[in-house]
Amino acid sequence: MSRRMVAVCVALAALVPAAAHAQGRVALAFGGGVAGTASLGTQDATLTGNTGSPYSLFTTDTGIDAAPFAAASIGLALTRALDVDVRGTYGRPDLTAHIAGDAEDAPAADAGEPVHEFTIAVLARVHPAAWRLGSRAALFASGGAGYLRHLHEGSGYAVGGRLYLAGGGLTYRLGGGSGRLTDAGLRFDGGVLVRAGAPVIDRAAAAPFAGAALYLRF
Repeated sequence: MSRRMVAVCVALAALVPAAAHAQGRVALAFGGGVAGTASLGTQDATLTGNTGSPYSLFTTDTGIDAAPFAAASIGLALTRALDVDVRGTYGRPDLTAHIAGDAEDAPAADAGEPVHEFTIAVLARVHPAAWRLGSRAALFASGGAGYLRHLHEGSGYAVGGRLYLAGGGLTYRLGGGSGRLTDAGLRFDGGVLVRAGAPVIDRAAAAPFAGAALYLRF
C-alpha cells in the first residue's frame, strides 16, 4: 500500500472516533456525477533507421472518456466555516487511443477498453457566513487530494496514481431532522479533477467534473 493511501486511511480513521462525540457535526453524503474527458497527450511510435534518424511508424492520441461515477463520503464540521470529508468514488470510463499517421498508409483507427476507476480523497470545504444565500442556501469552495486505482483487462491488471480536486458549489438545506438526524440537504459541486502518476498517465491529465449528493447530518 502506498504512503498516499495510508495517509487517506489515517484521515478516515481519525474522523470515525470524532464522529461518536460530535452530535450535529458529522455528515454522510451519497450521490454521483460525471467526470469529463481528459487528454493524456499525443505520442509517436518510432524506430531508428539505418541513418540513425528516428522513423515514425504511427501516432497515438490517448485519452480517458467522460463517464458517470457514484460517490459516498463521511465528513466532520471542524468549525462553522470549515468541513473535512473523506470521499470515495467508483466509475467506469473508457481508456481510448486514436491511431493515425501510419507509415504504410493504413486508415486511422480507434482502440480502447473500459477501466474500473476507484478513488479515495480527503477534501476540505470552506463556506464562510458571508457566502450564505438566505436561510437555506450557501456557496462553498473545496479542494483536496487522494489516491486512484485503475483495474484493466477484466480486473487482471491494476495501476495506481494520484488524484487532485479543486472547485466549489452550493448546498441547499431541506430542513431539520428528528432524533439523531439534525439536518438534511442537497449539495451540488463542480470543478476540475487531475489524475496523475499512474503508468498510463505519465503526466497530469485534467478534466471537468460535476456532481450532486444528498447529505444527512447527525
